[in-house]
Amino acid sequence: MQRIINRFGEIEIKENIGILKMPYSHLEKEANLNNLVQSYISAINDFGLDNDLVIYSNDLTDDDNYFVMKFDLKNKRPFIDVRAFDFRQQLQIFLSIVELGRVNKNILWEKENFLLDFNTGKIQALLFEFDGFPLHYSKSAFEGVKSLLFLALTNLEKIDRKPNRSDFIDQSTKIIDFANVILNTSDLDELSSVIINTIEIETENQNEETENDANEKNSRKKLQFFKKKKPVETDLDFKEQLKRNLASKTISDEEEKPFTQKIADLILTPKGIVVLVLVFGVMLMLAYVVPSHLGGDADEEKELKINQQKTMEAYRTYIMGNKEKAYSDLDTIGYKNLREQDRKVLLKFYLDQGKYTKALEYDPDYAYTIGDKMIKEGNRSDLEKLAIASDNDILLFDLASLNKEYQTVINRAGKIGKISERRANEIVKAFFLTNQDKELEDFISALEKNENNENNVLALRTVQHEVYPIYQFYQEESDNYNSALKKKSNQSKIDELKQKRDERYKEIENNYTTVNYNTNS
Repeated sequence: MQRIINRFGEIEIKENIGILKMPYSHLEKEANLNNLVQSYISAINDFGLDNDLVIYSNDLTDDDNYFVMKFDLKNKRPFIDVRAFDFRQQLQIFLSIVELGRVNKNILWEKENFLLDFNTGKIQALLFEFDGFPLHYSKSAFEGVKSLLFLALTNLEKIDRKPNRSDFIDQSTKIIDFANVILNTSDLDELSSVIINTIEIETENQNEETENDANEKNSRKKLQFFKKKKPVETDLDFKEQLKRNLASKTISDEEEKPFTQKIADLILTPKGIVVLVLVFGVMLMLAYVVPSHLGGDADEEKELKINQQKTMEAYRTYIMGNKEKAYSDLDTIGYKNLREQDRKVLLKFYLDQGKYTKALEYDPDYAYTIGDKMIKEGNRSDLEKLAIASDNDILLFDLASLNKEYQTVINRAGKIGKISERRANEIVKAFFLTNQDKELEDFISALEKNENNENNVLALRTVQHEVYPIYQFYQEESDNYNSALKKKSNQSKIDELKQKRDERYKEIENNYTTVNYNTNS
């Protein structure tokens, strides 16, 4: 798991070890390993070695152009996991966030910088400012604390506006009222008081619920006489509740998918087609049983039933092995007459059959999928024909990347709405190989202004950080080569320097960086 942190750094978590890399180029000018170690130790003394709100690095090193910090993250969970707890437990966790806000140090108030220690139930911070190590994400402690509270209560990835009710995970009046009060607080003391008062109210409510449950159990005691008794569980302390919740509240990606998405996934697999036929059978039965007066024009309803029946027949044909006829039948029904998930199946048929023009006619954004397929197959000829004929920005970008036309890649990069891992690699590569590193920074910075570009920025920043050190070596070798030409050095020396430069160029050209996207985005 790899994340961008402090704008130019990256943190990767492998098992229980966190490895943070920060380019020296984005630290203070005089920073080196020796003085950074000294200033970090001094900062630890200021915090106190026994401070349980900060996770200290246990290994400071450097790796070429990077300052590296390693952290022991055993028993730690990402901050975003706080969302899985019930409100009463969240309130206790919120108090530790307020404690962090009171720390007399400049902490990085970015969600990637915080982890939940499920032994203590507290939120802990990784990075803080110390001599030589600046923070590139500026936010006051008070605003930082409030942002973390709202990140825990909502599905938002950043807090740059007042959350709407629909943004909250729990949209009950209790939660919304609490959020509104928090929003209107003016300092950490007031914020802390609100949380403590809410804890007291929740505790009183819990005691009342426990008392009511006990009375209800007593009234049913005679009826339960012959039932096998379960052992009574003693009250758990907060730490134990946290551990149990961490074990039980993990939700798989599949469980989180909406029903329509699960169906869409099903119909794009052979096994799913069988399931879908059964589903369609039930739907058709209901369609004929439910009276027509429940709503909708009679003719439209009749046409819908006919299309559903034809679609089901097409899937039956697919199962029997006649894919060409199944595709033809769906095509005859018409893309616009199909439901959303059935349209995806038809687009997949177009893709498999090589009918790319038709797919683009119905869904221009399907160019992303078509381009991926053609690049993977190295199908330059068909890609060129389709890109030119359709004048599609995505396909023209992919064609330019395949032809190594780097300036064209740069010119078309702004037209790519969804920058995948592969396209991020091509964009960054194009900027570096044309010596436009500053223009690359400007390009990414412009994207950062729009919160909808979070994944695009993440991909570009990840690749940028990976390739930049290689680019620096390439520049150095280029300077050496150009210097030798000016000095009119002997030919063997010039050839040697040219070879070194070209090797660095190839290294950038052949580099491919994997991007770990935010799962909560």
